[in-house]
Amino acid sequence: MAIVVSACAAGTNSAHAAPIDDAAQVLRAALGEGVGGLGYPGAIGLLRRGEQVQRVGVGVGDLVAGTAADPGAPVRIGSITKMFVATVLLQLISEGTVSLDDTVERWLPGVVRGNGHVGERIRVRHLLENTSGMETYDRDPAFSALYAADADPHRVWEPRELVEISTASPPYAEPGVKQVYSNTDFVLAAMVIEAATGHSAEAEIQSRIVTPLGLRHTFFPRSAAAEPNWLRGYFLVRDVTVSNPTIHGAAGAMVSTLDDLAVFAGAQQDGRLLAPAQLALLRSTFHEQGRDTGFGMGIYRWDSACGPVWVKYGAVLGYFSGVATSDSGDKQVVLVANEYHLLSDSPTVVHLAAALERVFCAF
Repeated sequence: MAIVVSACAAGTNSAHAAPIDDAAQVLRAALGEGVGGLGYPGAIGLLRRGEQVQRVGVGVGDLVAGTAADPGAPVRIGSITKMFVATVLLQLISEGTVSLDDTVERWLPGVVRGNGHVGERIRVRHLLENTSGMETYDRDPAFSALYAADADPHRVWEPRELVEISTASPPYAEPGVKQVYSNTDFVLAAMVIEAATGHSAEAEIQSRIVTPLGLRHTFFPRSAAAEPNWLRGYFLVRDVTVSNPTIHGAAGAMVSTLDDLAVFAGAQQDGRLLAPAQLALLRSTFHEQGRDTGFGMGIYRWDSACGPVWVKYGAVLGYFSGVATSDSGDKQVVLVANEYHLLSDSPTVVHLAAALERVFCAF
């Protein structure tokens, strides 16, 4: 899901920023507005600057039990998963295993074809930039209805099935011309990782990111089930915590916590995971008809009042999340609300994005 943040509405220059504990109170108030007036059950947030960390929980994490929203609880992170996939693929590029100019056909022969789709024309670069020309599979009406109903959470969707939904429609543009957010591109990116390494994207993410960074609560779920300590997720008031992880796969299936996401986002930007050339690629925003879209490879640049910030939002049934990181990697804001009903302009989305803006420049 693509969400764009605007200028920092209540931002202050970082030289005059408030202490982190004051900023946590600003965040608590902002999240409280959403829980009190906009209808989502609970929200959690984390602020980090260097070694200083503050965590905030507002509302409830389980409507039935009435338990408080726990900022340490695991959640489904949706499209923030794409940050992990992009990082691994850029590492493979750094190692010379894959090239940005490699075609999809080279790594996945015969997978992208039909209705005007030609795998030889789509390059790895186009997948990471979301410029492949392939419609995202989740815009298919039948697929979207199935997902919104959470009708078959235990069905296993193979990545190639998801790609075939996209190739059933003609391209929206030639590759490299127009940028349109697409889950299909990152499903294909993960398939390239597997073809190039002989290991699943999940295994490569584990060995290259999760284990080295000591992320204790970050993983691809094995089934639709949820552990008791998870923040429950809601579609309006319907509990959709049990939902299908394979329906988005490497485009949005991962589970994590606020703390783990802060560590990962910091490491992605501070050079621990990517060599300088690959970090520059990650941040290389796409220009469309002379306009800078702000979107890089799996992340979005926000030119805030306190400097460049790298942002990614995730939206899946029951959860809306966001992570923002300073250019230096030493500062993060991570937010999650446990209600999302698949409307990108819903009050949950608008309010959480505004809360992230409000607090990032405040400490």
